Amino acid sequence: MEEPAYNESEMHGNDDSIPCSDAVVPSPLEPSTGKRKPCKKESDVWEHFEKYDLVLDLKGVDGSKRKEVEKRAKCKYCCATYASDTKKNGTSNMWKHLNKQCLQYPYRHKDKNIRTLAFDASKGNALVSRNFNKDDCLDACIRMVVRDELPFSFVEGEGFKEFCSVACPQFNPPSRRTLGRRFVEMYTKMKEKLKVDLRSHRICHTTDTWTSVQNVNYMVLTAHFVDSDYKMHKRILNFCVIDSHKWESIGKLLENCLIDWGHEKILTITADNAAANTKAIEYVRKKINGWKDSNSVLGGVHMHMRCSAHIINLIVKEGLKRLESSIVAIRNAVKFVRSSPSRLSYFKMCVETEKIECKGLVVMDVPARWNSTYLMLDAALKFRKAFDRMGDDPDSSYLMYFKEDEGDDERIEGIEGSGKGKGKSKTSKRVGPPSDEGWEKSVTFVMFLKTFYDVTLKISASLHPTSHSTFHDLLAIDGEIRELYRYDVTIDRTRPNFHFGIRAKSCACPTPGECRAQMTFLPFLFQFIFKISLDFCRKFGRVSPVF
Repeated sequence: MEEPAYNESEMHGNDDSIPCSDAVVPSPLEPSTGKRKPCKKESDVWEHFEKYDLVLDLKGVDGSKRKEVEKRAKCKYCCATYASDTKKNGTSNMWKHLNKQCLQYPYRHKDKNIRTLAFDASKGNALVSRNFNKDDCLDACIRMVVRDELPFSFVEGEGFKEFCSVACPQFNPPSRRTLGRRFVEMYTKMKEKLKVDLRSHRICHTTDTWTSVQNVNYMVLTAHFVDSDYKMHKRILNFCVIDSHKWESIGKLLENCLIDWGHEKILTITADNAAANTKAIEYVRKKINGWKDSNSVLGGVHMHMRCSAHIINLIVKEGLKRLESSIVAIRNAVKFVRSSPSRLSYFKMCVETEKIECKGLVVMDVPARWNSTYLMLDAALKFRKAFDRMGDDPDSSYLMYFKEDEGDDERIEGIEGSGKGKGKSKTSKRVGPPSDEGWEKSVTFVMFLKTFYDVTLKISASLHPTSHSTFHDLLAIDGEIRELYRYDVTIDRTRPNFHFGIRAKSCACPTPGECRAQMTFLPFLFQFIFKISLDFCRKFGRVSPVF
């Protein structure tokens, strides 16, 4: 059958009928610049696949044999193979394999609706179902860095990245810059939320100032409040550098912080019993009373609360002065044990010889903190026999240590700390070793300090109220002082009575709130125990009908 013939003129028309103006004229070729066209970037899928050649033995129709090479790719996770000839096959099949088929691919996009079972520690290890959320993981990472005081660069470490790839492959660890930006956003959001929550509560504040080893002054301001469920909370509002410990700097910084947080319902501000704090809080009280929406109680007359722990610290320091030589001798003995590994081994040998059964060892104290001195004395008394055994050996390094100049250690510390070869030298010998009289005094003093130590731990609690029991704690301390006064009439009771007189007035008001307290008994305590004026007792008696 013959195929029909087509006339070229019938298919394309007559060339004469096409106007010249409408004719398509090809554009001239641009001259070559001599530069090669850039190659197309290789697909990222090849980071997860490995290319290889598969040799196939083929047999033709005529029975001839020939070999053909086929380009293929193997998955690095599950070893699945796919055709990978770039002229015949694309990469879509490999992408589909990674995202939907390969179960071992660590970055596989899982269904967001799929939930997993886990134990929630915040709910008492209850079994809950949850799904992956990138923002929640990032917020948890920020909280980990803040709580553990880690640097932001921690998230860029190889170890942390490897841990995340195994524990949670879906989570891509952020960079330190991303973490820093997210931290500021998170802090701002939480601060605004806390501002709203604090507006409905009457707040008690505590503040403290100190100087670091770098000679930098710091101040902290903490808010304490009780929520609608009668649970006590504390929040650190401000932690910043302050110019000095003068009352002007403290007062202005307190005022700026209260204005920044929008605190209007202020009940008390607790600070150390220092003249600078008294003037600073008086300055803040006047400023608060001048606010338009001031909600201070009784004009803030009782706003300043003196810290009971600081008053106890002042009382104990007065007692430490009377036993300074005995305490210094024990401190030097402990310093000898802790000065080198060989001396510590020698001390442990003496402990084993004396058959002293104690899990701990002696600890050094911080001379500026009396509670650490109490712990040092308490631990050293348990090893008194071991110290005596070291002192019985006339050729031991223990006795030679106390024959050396006291300035040797300080001179070495000065050289190492300042980097200069000048240290302050002293020619006096070290105090010690501890005598029998010093040990006996320390035993009595440790028993005396235990009451102060327990009371300090009790009143320093911040997760439950302590104002209702502070008055009873002061009575317990006063009883210890009276008992000690019976045996040593040379003790000066002026300073303890002075401090107790100041603190007892402010501690007595919350006391009737406790069912064990009797309102009529308080004036008796004021007048006959704390030697407070009868005029104050009469004024306090007017308040009794309220309770």
